[in-house]
Amino acid sequence: MKNIVVFCFFVWPAILFSQTKWERISSLAGEIEMPNGGNQQTCCVVADFNGDGVNDFVIGERSSMPSMVVYIRTSKGWDKYTVDNDRRTPEAGACAVDINNDGYLDVVAGGDWQSNEVWWYENPGQDLALSSSWKRHIIKNWGETKHHDIMAIDLDGDGKQEIAFWNQGAQTMFFARVPDYPAGKWEVKPIYRYERKEVPPRASYKFNDVNEHEGLCKADMDGDGFMEIVGGAMWFKYTGDDRFEAHTIDSAYHYSRCAAGQLKKGGRPEIILVVGDGVGPMLLYSFDEKTKKWEHKTVVDR
Repeated sequence: MKNIVVFCFFVWPAILFSQTKWERISSLAGEIEMPNGGNQQTCCVVADFNGDGVNDFVIGERSSMPSMVVYIRTSKGWDKYTVDNDRRTPEAGACAVDINNDGYLDVVAGGDWQSNEVWWYENPGQDLALSSSWKRHIIKNWGETKHHDIMAIDLDGDGKQEIAFWNQGAQTMFFARVPDYPAGKWEVKPIYRYERKEVPPRASYKFNDVNEHEGLCKADMDGDGFMEIVGGAMWFKYTGDDRFEAHTIDSAYHYSRCAAGQLKKGGRPEIILVVGDGVGPMLLYSFDEKTKKWEHKTVVDR
């Protein structure tokens, strides 16, 4: 990954013009400050971190320090502040959620293959510009390494966000409810565990690890008004008592990134899958109510 931050934003309202115009702002051209001197920017989280109604973004980096910085949008451009000044190895797929209910979005991130930790950074809120770094709190510091993809989701419909994440070293998806004292100990429970044995992909797919599961997004997959987890070419329904029901979308495409939404009128949400690290197509999946199976069409060949 090259040490370049690129941010594009909408300039001209589409309602007034026949086409939108985008402007490229890059650290390569000196238009925005570099996050650090490293070359492996692994994660990016877009959210309103200072509560002014305008999106900002956090960049995580694993080859140098500071390992996490936040860019705050101002009338003159972008102000950069340190989130974590230490050397860490964040994995792809961090997320933003107000963990401590103080009205400011915090950041949840997990370690890559070099770390068995998942942690959250406490947003200093009104003191953001004065803070030298954000307080880091541990969610998990045991078990296996690599946490590719983390997501906030209200699993049980109680209005509170839980944290769901893959732990590839443990071949497991976990979840955790935010405790009453989030700076203290968290209870982490399994959602689903997969086997390490290889599941052959289709002939045209080339993966680094054919049975490694990744990718996370959320959607109301069965129309019951509750959000379900989508990931690893599967979807997971919360059934109560901290149990989940797993449903397969495509058993040959577990190693994939995903997106879900109502792309067609009626029926269940559609799913987009594309290989995470490797070579494979982008596929659009629709659920056939007659056959009760997921059918796919190719969006992009390779």
